[in-house]
Amino acid sequence: MGVTQKIKGASLGYYALIGFVWAFIAIVLVYLLLVRVFQPADGYYKLDVYLCYILTLALPIAVGWWKKKKASCVTGVAMFVKYVPFSPKYFS
Repeated sequence: MGVTQKIKGASLGYYALIGFVWAFIAIVLVYLLLVRVFQPADGYYKLDVYLCYILTLALPIAVGWWKKKKASCVTGVAMFVKYVPFSPKYFS
């Protein structure tokens, strides 16, 4: 089994920062390792490359938004269950 680490961020800004850093690294490394080395005649930057950069930026932000939404939903359910008369604490 491999070692996995979960990214735990408290705010959406944290996930946006991750997206910007990943996109920056992708843009710089692609330019240095592909564009400068191979110098493609027809150019490298086309729609698919821009889409890849946009997804590299957007996916961490989307995950942060989803996790924040999921956490608020779970918190809301926990608060609801706390005050429902049929919750497990009333049966013990």
